[in-house]
Amino acid sequence: MANESQINHESIEVSRVSELLLKLFSEHHDQILFGLCIKGAIYELSIPTAPKVSICNDWIIVNLPHGFGHFHICPEKITKAELISGPCSANSDVPSMCGFRFWNQEGHQMMNIFAAELCPSGPFVSESSFIFWSKLRIEFSIEYQTNLGDLE
Repeated sequence: MANESQINHESIEVSRVSELLLKLFSEHHDQILFGLCIKGAIYELSIPTAPKVSICNDWIIVNLPHGFGHFHICPEKITKAELISGPCSANSDVPSMCGFRFWNQEGHQMMNIFAAELCPSGPFVSESSFIFWSKLRIEFSIEYQTNLGDLE
C-alpha cells in the first residue's frame, strides 16, 4: 500500500458532496467500489446491478439489489471530502488508484469510493476509469493539490 506522502489530494467542495454521491450510486454504481478503511481493515464492496437510491431527511439511502441490505450516509455530516490518486504500492510511482474519501467533523472516515475497473495486466486503473475520474474532476471543479514531492 502507498504511504500518505505518495498520494495526490484534491479537495471537493463539501456543498457538492450530496450531488457527487447521488451521481456515483445512481449513474455509475458499476464503476465503483465503496466501503470503509479503518485501522486494520478495509472493506471494498461493489454493486453490479443498479441499486435503488433515495433521500430521506437529508440522508442518502442506497438499497442494494436482491435484498442484500442497504446503507445510509448523511452528506450534511461530511466536513472534508477529497479525490485521491496515487500508486498502489510504495515501490511504484505509476498512478494506479483513484477514488474519494469522506470525513465527518470528528475526523473519522465515513466512506471511501474507488475505481472498480483495473487493467488486466496489473493493479493499475484502466484507461476508461481514468477518463471517468477525469470527467468527474472537471464536472465537480475539484481543486488539485499534490503530496508527491518524494517521487520527483
